[in-house]
Amino acid sequence: MDAINALLEPQGLVYSAGYGAKNKPLFFLGRLERCEHPGQVSVWVSGRELARDLTSPAAMHQGERIFIRRESFRRLLWEKLESWRWHRPDNALGRAFACYDFEQDLEGSLDAMVEQELAGVLLHEQGEYLVGRELGDAWNELLMGLAQTPAELMARAVRDHWADCRVTLPALVRRADPASIHFYVGGVNGMRKLLFPGLLEAYEQCSEAAGWAPLGVLARQGEAHWAALARELLEIYQRQGEAAAEPIKERVEAAFL
Repeated sequence: MDAINALLEPQGLVYSAGYGAKNKPLFFLGRLERCEHPGQVSVWVSGRELARDLTSPAAMHQGERIFIRRESFRRLLWEKLESWRWHRPDNALGRAFACYDFEQDLEGSLDAMVEQELAGVLLHEQGEYLVGRELGDAWNELLMGLAQTPAELMARAVRDHWADCRVTLPALVRRADPASIHFYVGGVNGMRKLLFPGLLEAYEQCSEAAGWAPLGVLARQGEAHWAALARELLEIYQRQGEAAAEPIKERVEAAFL
């Protein structure tokens, strides 16, 4: 990856590839907007994508690099907005959209939301990087061994929650920006939502008087909870190998927060 990007960067291009959910390979080649070095890892932001597969996550990290895909993230926001508009439920995602003037300025609001929420995307990837350093390569072996099972999806959700409780949620609470907090909570769905019912409960406890403090408390509890659970899942896999799928599933089902 580093060797490829060393050749592409002078041409204003960036490339990344890896494995997503169910261990499906994914890749993209895009126009490089900028490269930053804010800390231990470098951040590569791409604009228009020239080639990609059907799966297009807004961000990914490989080694010491975090790749942010602006075009993919903009498409994701547009799809979420279109889906929400069908019934316009009063939920966290709707409250996030209400912070922008989509009715009068669709394109401008979409661009503004992309700029605002890309910061949250980066926070998650920074959390993933820190968590990944603690878990090591053994975690990737676990995901490969559990591929195509509910246990794989659960393990991925556990790691995502650990990363968010360690970095994303605390940072969002400190910034106290309503749009970003609404958007973050509204974006937690599927397996992640199932494993973490306490997130919505804490969000609903937030009020003008309490501020976002309930989410800050939950983040501290969640970091310890998901870190311990992730390490336990790794121990189960190291003992049982591919036979660990069912024990891991049962352990996660007993550890909702």
